[in-house]
Amino acid sequence: MTKAQGWEESYWLDPGRGFALLGSEGKSVLPDDTEQVKSRIKVKKLKEIVPGIWWPIEATLETLSTVPEKPYERIVYRALSVAANDPDLDEAIFKAPIPPGYLVDDEVAGTEYTVPQE
Repeated sequence: MTKAQGWEESYWLDPGRGFALLGSEGKSVLPDDTEQVKSRIKVKKLKEIVPGIWWPIEATLETLSTVPEKPYERIVYRALSVAANDPDLDEAIFKAPIPPGYLVDDEVAGTEYTVPQE
């Protein structure tokens, strides 16, 4: 049987924990019908941060490397603290200051401007 060349993505979800992501894998099918894994996520630990909302607190991401001596790169993710719907959250953390003189390309508004000098 010959496989179709191209890209294949798979996702593993946990319906018992709000369909939280448990893992994913992206791979390509090469012309000789072999498969090559390009990326893989494995969630090792989930935490229910508020009722019904599960968040990964430990996971690994493996991706195909561009360095021939190291075929894959691995990123290890560990969350020390996770919160949701925190009434004490300071909204200012979402407003990054842009230094004077920087060019801003606002793709949402479709405008470009330079931040004025103070």
